[in-house]
Amino acid sequence: LPFASDELDETTRAVEEALERSDLVLTVGGVSVGEHDVVRAALERAGVTLDFWKVAIKPGKPLCLGRRENARVLGLPGNPASATLTFLLFGAPLLRVMQGDRNPLPPTLDATLEAGVKRSPGRTEFLRVHLDERKRSARVLTNQASGAVTSFAWANALAVVAAEVEALPAGAAVPCVRLSDV
Repeated sequence: LPFASDELDETTRAVEEALERSDLVLTVGGVSVGEHDVVRAALERAGVTLDFWKVAIKPGKPLCLGRRENARVLGLPGNPASATLTFLLFGAPLLRVMQGDRNPLPPTLDATLEAGVKRSPGRTEFLRVHLDERKRSARVLTNQASGAVTSFAWANALAVVAAEVEALPAGAAVPCVRLSDV
């Protein structure tokens, strides 16, 4: 469907039209809480029951999953890295489940960090990394901002840092998901 503006009525009409002819409706942007974020309200107006809204991950907190009858709805955040990451973590497995895959999640492998990481705890963080599988090491790429796409272009894996962790020293083991496995 074409882009919908940040107007509730227009977005509601677009969602309703998409739901009539789709097994999965995927939206990008507009699921947060800003003045122009109207997707959640449009979904609810269109009769979508939300299974969840917001997840404790970084990047990608504004995210929703819902359904109306047999159609599923996945609302991704608008920032490019957040949208890409949440599609990899939620969208690709959802598509696999919808196709009958009983093992939709990618495997992880442990690697050691080449440099230490400091962060604010509270959300599980998915760091874009370059994974050297031969050495089993992960180099965290620069610019992990939710709007940055260059680190995704250079990444071949995501390192998973648990929500409660404030810092990891160089050499610490972290689970990694290869992007090629997603």
